[in-house]
Amino acid sequence: MPDTVIKITDLRKSYGKFEAVKGISFEIYRGEIFSILGHNGAGKTTTLEIIEGQRNRSSGQVEVLGMDPETRRTEIFRHVGILPQDFNFLELINCGEAIDFYIKSLDARDTVDGILERVDLLDKKDSLIKNLSGGEKHKLGLGLALVNDPEILFLDEPTTGLDPVARRSVWKIIEKLKGSGKSIVLTTHYLEEAQKLADRVCIMDRGIITITATPDEIIHKYGKGSVLRLSFDEDDMNGFLRLGLLHRRSGDFIEMDISSMDEFFSIIERFKEARISPQNLTLTRDTLEDIFIGLMGGDTNEA
Repeated sequence: MPDTVIKITDLRKSYGKFEAVKGISFEIYRGEIFSILGHNGAGKTTTLEIIEGQRNRSSGQVEVLGMDPETRRTEIFRHVGILPQDFNFLELINCGEAIDFYIKSLDARDTVDGILERVDLLDKKDSLIKNLSGGEKHKLGLGLALVNDPEILFLDEPTTGLDPVARRSVWKIIEKLKGSGKSIVLTTHYLEEAQKLADRVCIMDRGIITITATPDEIIHKYGKGSVLRLSFDEDDMNGFLRLGLLHRRSGDFIEMDISSMDEFFSIIERFKEARISPQNLTLTRDTLEDIFIGLMGGDTNEA
């Protein structure tokens, strides 16, 4: 059995008559990236703040490394690192000074150079924070969250506002941290990010959990499979039609639903036997974002 680092049982949180979290349960395992997804108002932030010990629950049980965050918050804090979504720091000091301040404040064993190297910022040690790019600031935030060598990392929207290159640079660091044995709780609005990084995802909607599974399991269960999209010249189109394959028209293209790679290769083999050559052939499958939008619909304005 996997080693459980966080265990949530029937967690509830109410604000007056409004129940923000409605009896959710899940476990997070050591060494995995666990992503919590949901629209604004789904209950993600409330759940995280309760786990982190920043907010008390109304009822239910919460264990972080076997401890209750309401009664042992200080002890838990020594074993976790938190990167909040709105991370910022004094901009008129340099990266090395920021890391050094955290090391001394937490009486940590790591070194400034060691932390900066782990987040690919060693060459920015003497750079003022105000002069860092958006991606570099996010990396610095990760570095500060790592100062106490935490067992669990809470990363709240760690790549919001970054361009695709900077986002992928942060992804590489997160993957390295997972490889070093860290357990990572990730919230993100980028579904591509969750699909790329997470071992399992938990989808919340209006205070309840609707799905907890791996990205592939969710895509397989709720997706429509793969779609083969191609076109033919006039002669080959006649040959294709004679094959009698189930298809649909989409403008100048033919689309075919594919349930497995065996079916895909079987179709390609039939094209070869009929001596027809498809053009502009692409094979795509549903993404986690497709599934999420299909299941959850549009955004919500719940508080």
